[in-house]
Amino acid sequence: MARVLLVGVVALFAVFAAVWFLADTAPAVPSGAGPADPDAVEAPAAVEATAALDAPVAIEREAAPEPEAAATNADAGPRSTLRGRCLDADGNPIAGVAAGLTGWGGNSQRVEAWLRDHPEPERLSEEQTTGADGVFEFRFWPPPPFQFFVRLQAPGRATWSQRWNEIPIGSDVDAGDVTLPAGALLRGRVIDADGAPVAKVEIRINASGDRRASRDGGYDTWCTARTRDDGTFASRWALLAGDYDLAIDGHPIEAPKQVTLSGEDLFVDVVLQRIEPGDTITGVVVDESGAPIRGAMVHATGVNTGRINSTDCDGHFRVLRQENSPDEIRISAVHSSYSAADPGVGEAVRWGRDDVRIVLQKGGGVSILAVRADDGTPVEDYVLRILPLGGGFFSSGDARPRGGDHHDKGRENVEGLRPGRHQAFVQPRAGDLAIGSAVLEVTSAGGSPVVVRLAGTSPRQV
Repeated sequence: MARVLLVGVVALFAVFAAVWFLADTAPAVPSGAGPADPDAVEAPAAVEATAALDAPVAIEREAAPEPEAAATNADAGPRSTLRGRCLDADGNPIAGVAAGLTGWGGNSQRVEAWLRDHPEPERLSEEQTTGADGVFEFRFWPPPPFQFFVRLQAPGRATWSQRWNEIPIGSDVDAGDVTLPAGALLRGRVIDADGAPVAKVEIRINASGDRRASRDGGYDTWCTARTRDDGTFASRWALLAGDYDLAIDGHPIEAPKQVTLSGEDLFVDVVLQRIEPGDTITGVVVDESGAPIRGAMVHATGVNTGRINSTDCDGHFRVLRQENSPDEIRISAVHSSYSAADPGVGEAVRWGRDDVRIVLQKGGGVSILAVRADDGTPVEDYVLRILPLGGGFFSSGDARPRGGDHHDKGRENVEGLRPGRHQAFVQPRAGDLAIGSAVLEVTSAGGSPVVVRLAGTSPRQV
């Protein structure tokens, strides 16, 4: 019977691992391709544009998550080389091109396989500027679980980038000759229907039509900009000539909705539509004590913008009415550390309400202890994940590792679990132990301590 249960637990974890792998794995990107379109991800980070309207724009690189802990890469192993050369449209080398190389963890399966026997490598971030020969060359140790990204930027030239899902240790990678044609920055300011500046909003700039997905041979076809207190903005990097669509989450644009870049910087006034009170629903998400909850996802049935509506630092949210939206919608909020109903079963609200208040209950805590099944010895090095059961709301945040890779004396105290049934998965880093699992019952007051026993693995001859 115990053998059957163990097989069932391992099979269940395999299903979870497959789902998590598919959700987290970046698709293979062909040569010349770069980061995904920002509209394809749930919550692109807003990065403040730091350049003044009459000053060069600061070089930006694709953001990558910072690791919780890092080990130095200095003496890790043989170096790889990644090189290329920047040319103008006439084939002449370009000096002064800012080249940035970034490396960070790829899909979770590769990262976890590496962490079984190795410390976590530090994030890779290097910069250099091309000389008179236009050449850039990076020599570095490429951690096996990493993906890599290079972006080339120069004033007045289109921005080029490329991603590699992996780079073998000791290899030579030649990006070849990269032609950087003329490019332009989009500058301007955002004003409301009365002409007042709109501060601290992010503008998305996406190539129109088929160019949006084509990447135009490696040239960036999207960018963002964030307005300052006076409503002015400058795009984070220069873009190739062409048509670009503009959008601002939560702020419909009256004009222009599209701009044309011709190789020279363009300044535009972006005017927002007047929003009538009857076309919005606003409110706040708080906990039981009344404290605002930042980053809660707000779901509104009947309103589909293709973007995530989340609360700001003060817990506030606003939902805009879309064409063909019903007169009354249901609003609910979810957060990985708070209790939540399934999206769509919240309060029924009519348009024009400005006093919606959603209260989420803080999740409880539980203590997890991992031990060897044969002798009860604590297991300290493992990855812990806790997934909600019962078919309710599930987010990618629920599957995140809890408490790092090392757990003193085998124990981890996990806080902020939503009330209900959960399943804990313990994946040991030691190769002689199998994955263990246990079911948790959590209330707002917490749950009883749980011991997860890890069975040994025995090799078999084939």
